[in-house]
This record gives sequence, C-alpha cells and structure tokens, in this order.
Amino acid sequence: MNVETTPERTAHVLRQVVEATATATGERFFKVLVRQLSAVLGLRYCFVAECLDDPPTRVATLAFWNGEGYADTIEYELAGTPCELALCGQDSIIGERLQSLFPNAPSLAELGAESYVGVALQNAEGRIIGHLAAIGVEPFDASGLDVSLLKIFAARAAAELERLRALERLRTSERKLSALFRESSIGIFIIHPDGRILDVNQHAVELLGYSREELLSLRVDALHDPRLQEARRSAYHTLRRTGRVRFELPLRRKSGRQLNAEISVSLVPLEDETLILGLIYDVSERVAAERALRLLHRVTAAANEAAEPAEAMATSLAEVCAFTGWPVAHGWLREGDALVATPVCYVDPAIDEPQVVACLERWASELRARPGDGLAGRVLERGEPVAELDLAAGDDPVAQLLAPYLKLRAGFAYPVMADRKVAATLVFYDRRQAEPEPALLEVMADVGVQLGRVIERQRLERERRRLFEQIQQTQKLESLGVLAGGIAHDFNNLLVGILGNVELAAEDLERDAGGVRRYLAGIERAARRAAELCDQMLAYSGKGKLIEKVIDLSALVREMADLLDSSVSKKARLELALAEELPAIKGDATQIRQVVMNLITNASEALDEGSGTIAIETGVVDVAGGELTGASVHEELAPGRYVYLQVADDGCGMDDETRARLFDPFFTTKFAGRGLGMAAVLGIVRGHRGAIRIASTPGKGSTFRVLLPAQDAPADRPSTAPPTADGSHPGGTILVVDDEPMVREVVRTALEAAGYRVETAGHGRRALEVFRRRGVAHFAAVLLDLTMPELSGAETLKALRQLDPAVRVILASGYSEEEATRHLTGLEPAGFLKKPFRASELMRIVDRVVGAPR
Repeated sequence: MNVETTPERTAHVLRQVVEATATATGERFFKVLVRQLSAVLGLRYCFVAECLDDPPTRVATLAFWNGEGYADTIEYELAGTPCELALCGQDSIIGERLQSLFPNAPSLAELGAESYVGVALQNAEGRIIGHLAAIGVEPFDASGLDVSLLKIFAARAAAELERLRALERLRTSERKLSALFRESSIGIFIIHPDGRILDVNQHAVELLGYSREELLSLRVDALHDPRLQEARRSAYHTLRRTGRVRFELPLRRKSGRQLNAEISVSLVPLEDETLILGLIYDVSERVAAERALRLLHRVTAAANEAAEPAEAMATSLAEVCAFTGWPVAHGWLREGDALVATPVCYVDPAIDEPQVVACLERWASELRARPGDGLAGRVLERGEPVAELDLAAGDDPVAQLLAPYLKLRAGFAYPVMADRKVAATLVFYDRRQAEPEPALLEVMADVGVQLGRVIERQRLERERRRLFEQIQQTQKLESLGVLAGGIAHDFNNLLVGILGNVELAAEDLERDAGGVRRYLAGIERAARRAAELCDQMLAYSGKGKLIEKVIDLSALVREMADLLDSSVSKKARLELALAEELPAIKGDATQIRQVVMNLITNASEALDEGSGTIAIETGVVDVAGGELTGASVHEELAPGRYVYLQVADDGCGMDDETRARLFDPFFTTKFAGRGLGMAAVLGIVRGHRGAIRIASTPGKGSTFRVLLPAQDAPADRPSTAPPTADGSHPGGTILVVDDEPMVREVVRTALEAAGYRVETAGHGRRALEVFRRRGVAHFAAVLLDLTMPELSGAETLKALRQLDPAVRVILASGYSEEEATRHLTGLEPAGFLKKPFRASELMRIVDRVVGAPR
C-alpha cells in the first residue's frame, strides 16, 4: 500500500479534517477526528487514547474507529506494543511485519495488523498525556508519509483533552464546593449588596427554623433584632471599609427565640458583580456556658459573703431568674424529715400583683413538704431535679395558692445538697410551658453545690461556736466550781469548830444557864445556815453530797405537793401534770427535791405581782443525737431515753443577757437574793449527768425542762429508820489527822468526853511518823482529813494501808462522799464524815467503825 503525502494532499487533508472537527468538542471531536484520519490515511483502524498514569504504563481509548464503526473504550498495557514507542516521545512509523516485531501484543493479531503509525499527545508544558495512532491491515510505504500532518492533529487532540480535563476538574471542584455548601456544619448565606438573601445552605435552614424558600424571600435585616440596629450598622460599615468583618450578634429564629451567633462576613468579587458571603456559627452553648459561669461566680460570691443561708438563697433565686427569665421563685429549708417553706422568694418586678409577694412571705409558717408533696417534696424524695410542665394538673401547693393571682404553667425544682442529703430546695415557676435548656441542669447542680457548701459551712460554724461557748462555759464552771469547793471546804473546817464548840459548851452548862443556852442555840442556827450555804456552793461545783437511789420522779414531786403549794405566792395557781408509770431515775432524792423547790421558787418570783400560773409536768422523751444542742448543761450527752421535769410559768420571762448569766454563782435579779439557787440547780443536774433546756420570752414567761437519764430498774422503796444508839462507846485510841487546829481540838474534846484516847497530827507525814512509832496495833481507828498540804489524805491513806492493811480509817471532807472517794479505788475507807459535822454525828461514826470486827 502506498501512502503519498504531497503538499497539495497535505493541505487538502488538513482542510478536510479541520472542517469536519471545527464545531465538534469532547467525545464527538475525538470520534470525528479518528474517522476522518482513517479515511484520508487509508488505514482501517484509527484511535486516540489518554494516559492513565504518569509516567505512562496504561492507556484508555477516547475514540476508536474500526473501519465500520466506533468500538467501546479499550484499556491496555503499553509494554510490548508499538504505542509504547510513541509515548516515549518517538515518532513510530512501521510499514510492515507489525505482528512479528511485537509478538507480545496479541491484540495486533486479533486486528490483523500489518502496519502502524503513531504520535504522542503533549500538553502546553510538554508532558505526554496520550497518543494518536492508526493501524493498517496491509503493508505500506512509510517513506512517503508526512508525519507532521499527524502531529498537527495530535496537537489539536491534546488541546481538546486538556480542555476536557480542566472542565472535569472544574466540575469536580464545583461538586465539592456544592457539597461543602450543602453539607457544611456552618450556616452559609449568599447575600446581595441590597440585603436580599440569594442562597442558603441546609444548616442555615436548620439553625433559624425557616424553610429555604422562606429565607430566600427575606432580607437579611429581618433576621436581626431591631434593637441591635446600631451594632449591625457598625459591622457592615467595617465590611465596606475592609472587605471582611467578624462579630457576634443574636439572630431571631422563626419561633421567636434567640440564636446566639458569631457571624463572619466577606465581600466576594465576581465578573459582573460583588456578592456578600455570610458564615453563621451557632455559639449558643459557649454563650450559655459563659453566662452560666458568670451566674455561678455571682452566686458563689453571694454565698461566701452571706451571713445566713436565707441571704445566699435570696441572691441565688434572683440570679437564676435573671438568667432564665422565670418570673417567680422561692426557697425551702430542711427541718428533720420535711422541708419548710421560707419567706425567701423572688417575684419579677414587672408583675403588678402585691398579693403574690404577700403569699410567698406567709408560707414560712404555713407550708411543710414531706417526701412526695408537690415539687419540693418530690425533690426531697428523689434527691434530683423535678420538672412539671402542667401545673394545673399537678398537686403543687404553691402553684395552687398563687393561681388566683398568677397563671403559672410550668415549675422546676432543684436540690441543694449538703452532706449528701437534700438540705434545701429551690423552686422556680414559669408562665411558659417549655422545657429548660439542658445546660441549665449542670448550672443548677453547681448552684446547688455552692448553696450546700454555705449551709454546711454555716452549720459547722454554728457547731464550732456552740462548742467554743460550751468549752468556755465548762471552763468557767470548773473554775467557779474549784473556787466554790475550796471556799466551802475551808468554811466547813471553821464550822466544825463553831458547831463542835457550841455543842460541847451546851453540854457543860448548868441547867440554870438558860440565857446562855439561847445564845448558843442562835450561834448554832447561824452556823447551820452557813453550812447550808456551803452545801449549795458544793452542789453548784458538782461535788455536793450525793446519796444515789433509784427514784420515781412523779412520786417525789407528788410527795412535795403541799410543800410546793405553800412555797408559791397565794395568787399563783399551781398545776400538776405528773406522768404515771414513769421510768425511774438514779439520783440523790434530797438534791432532786432541792432542784424542784428552787425551780418552783424561781417561777413564783417571776410572776407579775405574784399572780399567774406555774405548771409542773413530768414525762419521758427519747432524745436523738444533736437534739440536746442548746441545753444549758455543757457536757456532751449520749442519745437515749430521758425522764424530764418541766416547770413553766407565764411571768416576766428573761432577756438574752439574763439568760446567759442565769446559772452564774451570786448572780440574782432579786433584791434580797444570794444568787446560788439556780447555780445549785445546774450543779445538781450536772452531777446527775443530766441537762437543762430553757425557753424564755420577755413578757411571756419561761419554761425549764430538766432531763435526767432514765433507768431500767424500779424505784427504791422507803427505807426503815435506823436503830438508835444506846449511849455506850467501845473505847480505844483514835489518831486525828487534820491541818486545821480548831477541827483537831474540837474532835479531841468530843472523843475524850466519850472515853476515847486521842492523838493528833497536823499533816500526813506527821501522822505516818506517829503511826510507825506507836505501832499498828496501838490505834483503834484513824480520823483522816482528805484535803491537806504536803501529803494529801489519799496519799496518807495509801501509806497507812501499806503499814497496816487492816487499819480502820474514817475520811472527813467538805465534799460529798461520792466525790471524795471517787479516786480511792481499792482504798475504800471504813467510814465517812461530811463536814461540817456535829459531835453526835462524829461519835456515831466512830463508835460504829471501832465497834465493827477487824
């Protein structure tokens, strides 16, 4: 086959192909090109292909003419084919024996190929992007073929291929941009400079709640709050000046609710106009978090500055209502197992209903919520927030009370936790029927934590103050007790001398000395009153004489009824309410009677001009831990069952200053009082491990409740009278040990008058010397004072027992026997004498001890 390419033929072919492809583009261009080239070259097959990789190893046909029609796209490997040479940048013209030259290309045999011509397609940068080739089924003379003709068409094909590729890249880019626009999580607006919204993406539709069509019918200023017009105008002024601006401005949703948005706006210049691209970011969560943080900061600051939980609660209610827009709120505080409504409330100032505030402030004394009662009670029951979106169908008592004045539709209650318990509840009401924002739950949890810390901190502070005051009071009582005990002890020593000498003098007087006897009797009476004063001082110090028995308190008061009735004003009415079958108490009946008498006397003197009512009541009460807080006793008392004696009057009452000093020794509001009656009451109650609770209001009266531990044992029956002595004395030598000379002398005189021999010692060391020198069998008994200098009575007793374990020791002390012998475990004395004592009491004890077998 002869392929001749003269200049005339080349021009003709070029014109023919150009005319055929002039109006064709894309796939049609390539098809027209290969068909025309096949015809003018006289070769059956002609195709154009593009490289699929770089460097090229595989190609795919863009158009393939097989002499009769167009074949489908063919992909093939270049290796071992004549196309490989063309794509290496070499002109490939093979006139014959094509199959034998490329035996590894089976497709050549299928086509019956004998000849081949091909040139590369190169882009503007010279990179090979494909090739143009023709295949003949007969040999041809390659020397006459003008390859430049193929290169012209190859260049045209390369340009078209590059154009298609650029177009595809553009379409791909457009698809990506469209997907980004459509699927972006940012709200995107395209806006005309006159404010018309030209396009929006789906996220913008979702953010604002409008349909796409509704947004495209609006101007952008319809989405702004008119009150923020100045801020919007300032932002768009910056846009015109700089071409871009970023600002925060709330937008209005279709529902009317506000969208907190951060808006980024930029100018986009196009060929024929400039549009505005607006990007809208939903910053509601961030804004809510910032507002919540500010709210929490204000609540925390208020809580730290608050003196009382009610003050912190009031600030919290106001701040939360400002945060949420809720118009009404109030607080509850826990008391025991229930919540009590407080007068702490918030009412929106825009509500012109004074009855609302009045109702809220009256609840403090009227409403209680037990678990499950209304919103507050449900919080108490569950320990978590509660929401009620239909108050009309609920049972909340607050909403029902406010219903005549205010239409409230929804209510929300939040717990305030302290020590992992509901300590208070904040309840809010809304006129809208809408759920609170989820972020509010976390905010209110934090608010509840802060208020809970206030409540717990103030509880601990009150407890700290109570303990501090208790310690101070205890220290004061101990100091005064030591003082009172010391004075009473020394005074009792003096009284021993006075009473003993009076008694001895009376025995020595002649029968006709009646006048002197009267004087001595007067001295004795004065000394007895002084002794009673000492007993009261010792009772206050808690070291008085205590003879414990199991007592029926109701029976004891009933026995005193006539005495009590005669002790109060004739104008006073005495009312008894004594419980039957009362549990017994353990104590000294004489001291308990003194408590009853002193309380009754105090109540009678508190009555206005002696006229009024004094009520005496007994009963039993179970006291839990912490319920004795505020009692006037100043030791911690164990929870348990207590018998109480309550004395109430409707007299003048006490102010705080009087109440604070009520139990101080020598404090009195009476003209002629000594100020020891109530001090003695406190000392006796302390000695009985009890407590006193006081309630008093000036002008309304006072109530004293004495609590004493209940016993399981039955009350003791009255004992029979002791047998009388016959006047005889066993005799023997008595060692008298006392640091007070007057006491030693009186005791010596009394004992010697009864036939005893007496030796004395002024302190413990001297007594031990005498005891060793005389021998352990010399003394029938030792009368030993407990409180002495150098060597105390207890130390002396211990030393005596080491010298003679069987020695009979009689202890003498101004303190009670229980107090005096409390630390003498294993050293119990044979007898005890309470100072001051009479000579007859001395003789009775000495005779009993000396007469007892060793």
